[in-house]
Amino acid sequence: MPQMAPMWWTMLFLMFNSMFLLSNMLTYFIYNINNKMKFNKTLKNQMNWKW
Repeated sequence: MPQMAPMWWTMLFLMFNSMFLLSNMLTYFIYNINNKMKFNKTLKNQMNWKW
């Protein structure tokens, strides 16, 4: 396997990091998950103890 220059390693590193961040941002902003209402309902149900 041929060796790469250090500048090419940094460019490869930056390219993969930017693709990773872009994919994370896309999945975060595309999917709109409304768990706030579900979380509050389950929290109220869990706290209703009858001893």
